[in-house]
Amino acid sequence: MLDTAGIIGRMDLLKLIEENLLLLQECNERNCREWSLNLAESWQLDSGLGELVFTLPDHTQVRTLPQIIGSIDVRTHEWRWAWSNPSIDARLRGHAERLRAYGVEHGLLALTTDRWQASEQDGWNMTALALGLFQASGAYRAPAGNLHIFLTFSRL
Repeated sequence: MLDTAGIIGRMDLLKLIEENLLLLQECNERNCREWSLNLAESWQLDSGLGELVFTLPDHTQVRTLPQIIGSIDVRTHEWRWAWSNPSIDARLRGHAERLRAYGVEHGLLALTTDRWQASEQDGWNMTALALGLFQASGAYRAPAGNLHIFLTFSRL
């Protein structure tokens, strides 16, 4: 779990996260209404095309432009920022890199420390922050083996 006294150390970041969690919820509710994303049977990240594709029960596909924010290893409970993972295509980690720059500018260790102990809620907090600061349309937690990959996405 994120040590709010040590790593964040800034009440303004906590307030910003709280505001953006509300925005994330609103965006995801809108995406469920408009695209039926809550019914998606599968997802696929096509890093070559730079698309996150959701497939609905009627085989309709919803294509979005993703940004990988980071991931949590469910075994170790470790958060890893996308900006610190060289296996993630640079086109897919722009929001994470911008969050790091924001962290450097404002002295926020949670945004500049490449790995730290985290809960799933911490992953959503960082994703909500990216969604709000960079005007994404929604967010998704993609299960991938031992990882939960946290992404924002925008409409095509």
